[in-house]
Amino acid sequence: MTTQFSTDQMAKDMSKQAEDMMAMSRQSYDALMKSNSIWMSGANTMWKSMTSMTNEAREKQAAAMKKMMSCKTWNDMAETGTQAAQEALDVAMSGATKLSEQSIKLCMEAMQPINDQASSAMQSAMQKAKAAA
Repeated sequence: MTTQFSTDQMAKDMSKQAEDMMAMSRQSYDALMKSNSIWMSGANTMWKSMTSMTNEAREKQAAAMKKMMSCKTWNDMAETGTQAAQEALDVAMSGATKLSEQSIKLCMEAMQPINDQASSAMQSAMQKAKAAA
C-alpha cells in the first residue's frame, strides 16, 4: 500500500514540476518577445535619427557650396571651406554621440524583460530549494 502512495505522490510531483517548467518556458518566451519588440522599435527610431542626420548634413553641405560659389577671393573661399569643414565635423560628432547614447539606452531597455525574467526564475528556484530542504 505504501508503494502505491509513493508512486502516486511521485507522479503528482513530476506533473507539478513539468507544469512549472512549462510556465517558466512560457514566461521566458514572453520576455524574449517583449525584448525583441523593444529592440525593433528602438532600431526603427535609430534609423530615423540617422536619416535625419544625413539629410541635415546634406543640406549644410549644399549651403556651404552655394556660399563658396559666391566667394570673390581665395581667402574668402578658404575661410568658407574651413568653416564648412568645422561645421560638418561638429554635426558628425554630435550625431555619433546621439547614436551612441541611443544604442546604449536601447540595449539596456531591450534586455530588461530578459533580466527581469531571469531574476524571477532564480528567485523561484531558490524558494523551491529552500522549501525542499
